[in-house]
Amino acid sequence: MKFSVLLLSAGMLLAGHLKNTSFSFTGTVSHGESFSHKLPNGLLFELQPTDCGWMVSIHPPGVSNQDYLWPENPPVRQKNELFLDDEYDGDWEAPLKHVHTIYFARTRQQAQRKLDWIDAFEHGDYQRADKLDLRQSALGEAKLFVVGYKKTVMEQKIVANPKDHWCADDLRFRVVVSRW
Repeated sequence: MKFSVLLLSAGMLLAGHLKNTSFSFTGTVSHGESFSHKLPNGLLFELQPTDCGWMVSIHPPGVSNQDYLWPENPPVRQKNELFLDDEYDGDWEAPLKHVHTIYFARTRQQAQRKLDWIDAFEHGDYQRADKLDLRQSALGEAKLFVVGYKKTVMEQKIVANPKDHWCADDLRFRVVVSRW
């Protein structure tokens, strides 16, 4: 009897913990407009408009200049997880066709620690940098899935491509945040 009560209690505790391990939301944003959604930890997830799409930002409310994403999301294999536009490689549609896995600092302290980590590297203090480095598992994680979009013609774009006058509009997306 005691064992079954213990198992039941552990199951209830685990179920309560698992309930908070992921959070999702959906949204739609038009060309030239921004989108903002508050995460459970109080940070804001934003899509900020660019010339031909959007750029992802996560930051505390009221301080959009505090970047909680960089340097956690370096460009890898000719793509940048933070860009939903053509500014990175000239292709406006390619960034809309893959899942964007985005890592972010969950607190101001983590964000500052990552900036200190960069500073240590830039000054050649690799021991200090090693101590300051955070595992990815300590960071927040969001996955952005593009569900659909429309094509809109742009007469002039910052990224000049004479064969391509298109940009995305009415972007529909889903975001799953697994750690916050």
